[in-house]
Amino acid sequence: MAIMNKQITIIRHAKSDWSAGCRDFNRALNDRGNNDALLIGKYLHANELHFDRVYCSTANRAKLTLEKLNTSLKLPKESIQFEESLYLASLTHLISVTNITT
Repeated sequence: MAIMNKQITIIRHAKSDWSAGCRDFNRALNDRGNNDALLIGKYLHANELHFDRVYCSTANRAKLTLEKLNTSLKLPKESIQFEESLYLASLTHLISVTNITT
């Protein structure tokens, strides 16, 4: 019987723009966040981290962070799943969405 190791990587959104005066859910990234997200994407790619599936909140800053990461990672669209329920989700919920079992 083959043993399959499962790994989950949780990445928080990059620095968001509090000056925009909009709802929390709609906040974009600030300049630092845009730059940092690009750098993290380059780091992940350079260190050959691979992701079979990506679950992303539908919050604007989360989607923008993923967009910047993906400039280096080149994840196929079919591997990305946007989940509204991930916004402000607990760790228990994050794990349940991924269907990871022990």
